[in-house]
This record gives sequence, structure tokens and C-alpha cells, in this order.
Amino acid sequence: MTTMNRDSQLADFCAQLPELRRALAGSDLAGVLEDVRRRIEAGADVATELARLGVPPPSATRETGYSLALGRRSGWSPAPRYVCPAALCGRAERREPGGPVPECSLTSAALRPER
Repeated sequence: MTTMNRDSQLADFCAQLPELRRALAGSDLAGVLEDVRRRIEAGADVATELARLGVPPPSATRETGYSLALGRRSGWSPAPRYVCPAALCGRAERREPGGPVPECSLTSAALRPER
């Protein structure tokens, strides 16, 4: 099993962070998750930080990171893609028609339209 590079791991973590927050809300791990987020944003190794939560690192051979474990499947959409506003990672999301612009879970900034 090949481990994803930092860019891919960071993009996957950012995309899945809202679901992780919901899943851990009210548990002892909720505070750990926010510390993990802060450390990853500051440049810490994604896989090392995820291990603190008992989450295996995303693999290049799986769908997107934690989505299978959380029961979410990704799909294709013809909508325009939005990318990381700070160019920290390769995350790319499609905006649902009429929906909000996707947001970076690390910085809370709106993703920018891909050029």
C-alpha cells in the first residue's frame, strides 16, 4: 500500500475535517482533533498527527482518505472546481449548484475558483 504525499494527505484531511469534527463532537478526542488541526496547519506531518487520533494515514490506493470509514463516497460533477486558497495543498472541490463555496477547513477561508 503506497502512502500519499503530504500535498494529497493535507488536501484529504482538509476535505474530511468537518466530518471528523462531527464524528468526534462531545468526545475527549474533540480537543485533540483541534490540536491536530493546528499542528498540521503549522506544518506538522499529517500521518503522525492523525496517529494521535488513531486514524490511519490516507492511502493512494483507497478512495479519498477517511471517506470510506465515515460512509461517504465521492462523485463526479460538471460544476467548476475550487482549490486551496493558500496553495498549501492540492485539494479541489466542486461546488454544488446553488450551494456555498467550499471552505478550507484549516484556515476557514473560501476555496478559490480554479484557473
